[in-house]
Amino acid sequence: MHSLPPMTKGHVVTDVFAVPDSFPRPSPISTLPGSVTKFVVEQYEGKFYPAGGTPPQLHADWCYCEDLAQQFKEASLDTKAGKRAHMREADILDLYLLRLLETNWGTPAQMRWVIQRAASLLGWQAPPNSLLEPEN
Repeated sequence: MHSLPPMTKGHVVTDVFAVPDSFPRPSPISTLPGSVTKFVVEQYEGKFYPAGGTPPQLHADWCYCEDLAQQFKEASLDTKAGKRAHMREADILDLYLLRLLETNWGTPAQMRWVIQRAASLLGWQAPPNSLLEPEN
């Protein structure tokens, strides 16, 4: 995976760990062993974040998912130009989403974001399944 530059406004770095608002964040509610729902957080630079949601962790996840979205953009174009030329664009992305959800490459919400992002990069309509809330 290649390294992506920090998000910028003009040429001024705004935050080295910036992540788009649309990128899913982890929930602080967890199912740790026990009978009571737990509130699980991590501390980073004096602040508390949901487990797995510190700025560096979230940024790394976003970089990974952005790279996947770029790959799926290219794969989708190849697929549409080839053996799936007869299919609607959203259906092609939906097939990729189903496969992505089986990979455990990220959370279901992250994989849905990957497909939504690929659709955006392509100028295609996102498949309805990518817009659904993931099941817990």
